[in-house]
Amino acid sequence: MRWIERLGPAPSRHAFIGFTVGVILTAAIVKSFTFVPIIDNVNFVFHEAGHQIFGFFGTTILLLGGGIGQMIFPVATTVHFLRRRQLLSAACCTLWGFESLRNTAIYVGDARAQVLPIIGTGHDWHQLLRRWGLLESDTHIAGFLTFTSWSGWIAVWLIVYLRYRQGAEEREINAEKERRAAIIQRARESERIRQSKRHPD
Repeated sequence: MRWIERLGPAPSRHAFIGFTVGVILTAAIVKSFTFVPIIDNVNFVFHEAGHQIFGFFGTTILLLGGGIGQMIFPVATTVHFLRRRQLLSAACCTLWGFESLRNTAIYVGDARAQVLPIIGTGHDWHQLLRRWGLLESDTHIAGFLTFTSWSGWIAVWLIVYLRYRQGAEEREINAEKERRAAIIQRARESERIRQSKRHPD
């Protein structure tokens, strides 16, 4: 588990509890609603930016650019915080990325039905899956992406938990060392006092 240690210092008990509560509440909200404004409005901005950025590379990349765009920023911020060894910040950005993947899954699953409100000239995933001959598999692909998204949430929490447990064990070992050092110090002090009484100046 050395690779987990390289992710950054272990979170404290209070930080881990706060992170866990935040993950549970956010997951409950994400699970309950197709669109979560505070998150998905941000995803939408990067989605549209992706279309503009990747639009120079042909129609297929233009259509894929939205999904790519809304994944780039979570990935970039995750890498940034990992390089700074800020585990919880990196974990939150990774969770954002997996939520964005869930958002994409909903869009993919709508490729045939096309009931979601669309801003623009067409449904990206309807056009992409039709080009690839996968239109009939839209819901299966969406299901796989959704499964991957939630699996990612669980994996991120487990990694943070393992690092927290490592830190707790490290703190217990250090505390035990300090207790033993204190006992030895007291014993030495007692011996010094006894010696001074036996051999007064």
